[in-house]
Amino acid sequence: MFHEVAVDGTSAYVPGPEDDTEANDDDDDEDGSPMSTSTRKRGASSVDFRSTASSPLKKIKMNMENGKTEGPFLRTLKEITTRMDKEAETSNTILQAIVDQGKEKAKRSEERKVAVATCQQLAIECGAAEESIEYFVACDLFKDKHNRFVFQNMKTPQARLIWLKRWCKAKKMYDEDES
Repeated sequence: MFHEVAVDGTSAYVPGPEDDTEANDDDDDEDGSPMSTSTRKRGASSVDFRSTASSPLKKIKMNMENGKTEGPFLRTLKEITTRMDKEAETSNTILQAIVDQGKEKAKRSEERKVAVATCQQLAIECGAAEESIEYFVACDLFKDKHNRFVFQNMKTPQARLIWLKRWCKAKKMYDEDES
């Protein structure tokens, strides 16, 4: 029966107060049975369509900060926005800490490079040529912060060279006839 019928509501009709009077006028012209004034076939007689327009509004909480009304949607939206702002702030703090760690690590690496270069220059000045065993051992020793500190705090270039030669002997870097 209704196989090819689609109901989309475009042809729906709800009578209002104005339509009610027009419908009664049209019925007077026809020769049919008179309609009862106390009952209707459709709808309840106690419902007044005008009363729904004047029904009291739902109470809405007041936002005391700016005196404007704030409904549940706006409250929820503000809560979500506040939560997102806090999470963004936390994320930014974490990212800044990571960036600061990276900068600190780069700074320490640069300081280490400068300290090693300074020690290498002092090794050359004390008589350890770049192609010598002493210079090679010195480069290995300067990986350690303690060794760099000791080498830099020696008073004379001769003391530095003797220190390097002792390390060469300790590591057995010299041939027996080189010492």
